[in-house]
Amino acid sequence: MSDEGEHAAEVEAAGRSHPAITASQRIKRMQLVHHEIDLLRGDATDRRRSVDARASFLAVAAGIVITASAASQLKTTGWFAVIPLALATIALALAAIASRPERRTELSATRIFDRYLDSEQPPAAIERSVLESKVAAIRQQETALSTRGGLISAGFVVLIASALTLTVIYAVNLS
Repeated sequence: MSDEGEHAAEVEAAGRSHPAITASQRIKRMQLVHHEIDLLRGDATDRRRSVDARASFLAVAAGIVITASAASQLKTTGWFAVIPLALATIALALAAIASRPERRTELSATRIFDRYLDSEQPPAAIERSVLESKVAAIRQQETALSTRGGLISAGFVVLIASALTLTVIYAVNLS
């Protein structure tokens, strides 16, 4: 079983009512879990900002290479001169895709308010449901970060290829 699967089993087991656990112990547990999940959400938010910054840097760098490619005097290289322009454009597109805003559907203040304010559920059930929503939000954010990080990494590889190709073109044009 994977670490995540084992963790899910532990969480499920911990969520069941145990006769030996008092209400105050359960409340303390819930507060601890909320606190830890909030810390993880904060970490994910910090990583999202980092990914956003890298995507912005990639876009600017790709724009510089595009400008250099378009402004170059391409006398001896012919159609080969289009390659760095095309690669830089692909890098810019990857940065734009990675920069698009995430959809946040599972956890919102309005949804929590509408769903639980006048709920017939006991407080412990509401607490567990809110925790499950937070965990789902973190899972969704981590998946999005992984995808965006992959796009940015691919964009940098393409950008490096573009810059190297542009360097070769300049070298050929200088000789």
